Amino acid sequence: MRHVCAAVCSLGLLLPVFAATADEADDLVKALQAEAGDSAGLAAKILATARTLDKNLKLQAALYEKAYELGLKQPKGYPTAIQAAQALLRADPKGSSAWREKLTRAHELALRAAPRAKKKEVGGELVAHLIRCADDLAEAGDVSEAMRHYTRAGQLGRAYAPGRAAEIAQKLKDLRARQKVIRELEQAQRLLATNAANSRARLVLIRLYVAEFDDPAKAKELLTADVGESWRTYVPLAAKEVTETAEAPCLELADWYRSLGKEATPFGREKAYRRAKAYYERFLELHAKQDAKFVLAKANLLQVEKELETLGNRPVNPDDWQVMCWHPTWRVHPLTKMTCRTAKGIFHVKNTSGVHGGARIICPKAALEGDFEIVAKAAKGTGKGFGFGLVATDGSDRFLTGGARDDKPTWHTIRVVRAQNKVTMELDGKRIGPRRFRGFHDDMKCYFSFSMESDQEIRIRSFRLRYR
Repeated sequence: MRHVCAAVCSLGLLLPVFAATADEADDLVKALQAEAGDSAGLAAKILATARTLDKNLKLQAALYEKAYELGLKQPKGYPTAIQAAQALLRADPKGSSAWREKLTRAHELALRAAPRAKKKEVGGELVAHLIRCADDLAEAGDVSEAMRHYTRAGQLGRAYAPGRAAEIAQKLKDLRARQKVIRELEQAQRLLATNAANSRARLVLIRLYVAEFDDPAKAKELLTADVGESWRTYVPLAAKEVTETAEAPCLELADWYRSLGKEATPFGREKAYRRAKAYYERFLELHAKQDAKFVLAKANLLQVEKELETLGNRPVNPDDWQVMCWHPTWRVHPLTKMTCRTAKGIFHVKNTSGVHGGARIICPKAALEGDFEIVAKAAKGTGKGFGFGLVATDGSDRFLTGGARDDKPTWHTIRVVRAQNKVTMELDGKRIGPRRFRGFHDDMKCYFSFSMESDQEIRIRSFRLRYR
């Protein structure tokens, strides 16, 4: 038998340090099998082992795959299969399509096997997964597959996640508009290929490449003498890097992109506004005088940032949240332990748990692993501001925190990013902390949380989680 260097960790699991192979994974499975009572138990042990192998990613992936396969053999192993597939989906971007389908399969099996009392919770997790898949597919440009996933999420959502109906409907509406743009692009391409003198088709293509697809370089290739002066002036400038653009053109390009964004679909509008934002920022950086131009550019920049924030908002889904209370370790409870309501698109949570200084609301239910970005818009309703951060999932009092303390119910933008096992935090665009407590380490499995005093209320306008 080949030599597999190993050490015994605190869980009593084998940790190989040599190059990973499928055979080594099989060897580890055999070693763990003696301690497992059935396939579900073995899958759980393999998953726990895989999570410790951050320095042996090939073996880690092989073990996640084993955990997935074994977890599907018994209904009580489905949660393990879901967690293993989630880990592989994050770890293997190139194979994301295959693992997305496998994760969907595991969620479907879990729903079928769930007892009646758990159907809504498990079904809600499947709906949330389908929406995440559709979001990723839409971002990757696979509109038809994204539509299919959103449609299925809407169908299942009627029974299991009715609170997400408006969100799904809006996403479908936006995608249909995007499909219309793609059809318009393809038609203009065909017309121009048939007749190079078709100036109308040429102008349509230039506009779409700039305003909808953020590709001014491709639009530049289509410029001819009969195209309008503004296009001939601004497209070549836009094809350069923002950092290569002089002061005066920056202001003109910012205003131009802002006007294009107003007429674009939601898909293109965000791209156009991001361009406008970059040019306004560049102008303000280069413009030395705080004169009328400076004041106007700054005001326009603030307006563009507000528009981008609105476009980037993701409605809060109460089904994604739970409560965590200290007694005498951190324990997870249903959201019903606090008083919650949604009014005018804002999610209100009041700490009526009876726990003071040791209560949190946490998200997502599946916990956070790997690299991610969270952007939230929140404000205190009552109390002295709020704390936010990351908290360990194992019940220990290990956490990482930032916070906003003020006397007014001001809306704050929170951004938390974990990249390459390092966490950074921003509050209203400014880097803060974070502060680590009781041995919290940045790469650990965790939840995002808001900490709450007794009877304190927090309002959340939007919450977006994206795995990187």
